[in-house]
Amino acid sequence: MHPLKAMAAAAVAVTMAGLSGTAGAMTVEETYVRYHSAIEAAEQCLDYKFRQEDSDDPEQQWIGEAQSRMSAYIDAQVGHAIGAGDRLHLIERAKGETDAYISEHTCEDPYSVELVTLFQTELEPLLPPR
Repeated sequence: MHPLKAMAAAAVAVTMAGLSGTAGAMTVEETYVRYHSAIEAAEQCLDYKFRQEDSDDPEQQWIGEAQSRMSAYIDAQVGHAIGAGDRLHLIERAKGETDAYISEHTCEDPYSVELVTLFQTELEPLLPPR
């Protein structure tokens, strides 16, 4: 294996292990879902808006740039190992599960806070200025 690929694989493994806490190493898919759950938690708990309502949305450019930056970061965290079709399915899963969880448990719940913290520490710094 090329030394740079080995270093990249090691970095991904360390990142995934760090995200998983005591639960053991997360799979690539679990890591991907966790980041997208953090984005959904930010939408619900921090009033961010990352979905365009329609083509006339005044935030269209900012939303597009924010989505692009976060997607690039998340894809790098999972070593670009998830195909386009799987990504869409996992994003929808993350949104649905997180929406249901926060609706039942609120934004003050420890798991909700954990997701918001993940967003604030890793994804929020990537967002373009408004």
